[in-house]
Amino acid sequence: MIGAASHSAAPDAASQAARVRDAINQGQMSPLQIRTVLLCALLNVMDGYDIMAMVFTASAISTAWSLSGTQLGLLLSAGMVGMAFGSVLITPLADRLGRKAIVQLSLAVITAGMAYSALTQSFQEMAVARLVTGLGVGGLVPGLSVIVAEFSSDKWRGGAVSFMGVGYTFGAVLGGLAAGELLSSYGWHSVFAVGAMATFALMLAVWLWLPESVDFLLQKQPRNALPKLNRILSAIGAPTLQSMEAPNQQQAQAGGLRSLLTPPLRRLSLQLWCVSFLVLMCAYFVISWTPRLLVLSGLSQSQSIIGGVLLNSGGVIGCLLFGWLATRVRAQSITLVYFGIGLLSLLTLSQFHNQLMLAFALTLLIGICLFGAIAGINTLAPAIYPAANRSSGVGMVTGIGRLGGILSPALTGVMVDAGQPIGALYIYYCVPLAAAAVLMWSLRHAQSQYGSV
Repeated sequence: MIGAASHSAAPDAASQAARVRDAINQGQMSPLQIRTVLLCALLNVMDGYDIMAMVFTASAISTAWSLSGTQLGLLLSAGMVGMAFGSVLITPLADRLGRKAIVQLSLAVITAGMAYSALTQSFQEMAVARLVTGLGVGGLVPGLSVIVAEFSSDKWRGGAVSFMGVGYTFGAVLGGLAAGELLSSYGWHSVFAVGAMATFALMLAVWLWLPESVDFLLQKQPRNALPKLNRILSAIGAPTLQSMEAPNQQQAQAGGLRSLLTPPLRRLSLQLWCVSFLVLMCAYFVISWTPRLLVLSGLSQSQSIIGGVLLNSGGVIGCLLFGWLATRVRAQSITLVYFGIGLLSLLTLSQFHNQLMLAFALTLLIGICLFGAIAGINTLAPAIYPAANRSSGVGMVTGIGRLGGILSPALTGVMVDAGQPIGALYIYYCVPLAAAAVLMWSLRHAQSQYGSV
């Protein structure tokens, strides 16, 4: 299991940061901390809308521009490609410029991408607009996980991170409902225009109400760090500081992507990257192909849609259940259980995919386990990386995971065209999930930078 970092042996220069961190870890969730979690969850709701806007408008845009299936597929993939690059290129800047600054930058990029999407007149323009939107979302979402983790107490950290993660699914649902009304009344351009305006409004809310990370303020000590830190400490009921001790210079200069592969972090980084890649590879196979495979198994189109709804509903249940369990059990233990049950469910579905009620039940269970496992990764990654590397580390974990999400739908299409049996496909994707479980188990001795995780 991931153990708590020992502060008793820390040098004097780190004692102030340790005391502040302990005040957050062991204290009650103050109104400021709750507001921060809720604001990050709301930002994730908007991200769900922004990314799924292309899905909601795909049919209308395809008809309007007479797109081929390949062109439509590229538009649907452009956002995911942008998200992968945003996670790797934008999120790590938060370790140098601040968590709040990168959240604002990412929201500005999303706003620009959504506004451009609303004004596009061709396939090429829309492809660029979706790539830009994806870059912003990719830079934002990992940063939200870091902020929520840093502002949550030990007891509520897993619950807060998983609650924030559910926001994406709610955003997709709300976006679907809104898109139906907007498409019929104002056309597909309005779906993107509303997204741009709402994202801009949230950018203003972040400027007004989102606090900067205490870990960043203590470690990097930017201009006016002390008054900013004291406002946060006062709001959470912790003693304020008269002055700030000099940070550990070695740690303060250790941020950035290159530091993730230095000896202290190399093994942890490689293991987390592999876990994220393998889990999202499996998850996006299930998300992208299960409705289609259910049709190929002999179910009707309407029945396959029910299967897709059950899968995403399972994702909401899995994240919320993870959050509730994480207040009582270590997050890593819960994640391993999700892996085990998900693996058994995939194996069972490979044999019974053409039996309606059993296939539905297994699809719901798979959604619970895979989305719950992703919530576990999102909780563990910020806990393992030190403050100086946290945004870089989480950004890389998320970005590399999304590469798996990009690869698996295309790889599955090749296997389907090659005539692979449906049951065999589910068995094949048990392999990456089993490998991810082994790697997660091997992380049990990793040290947490917070309390118990």
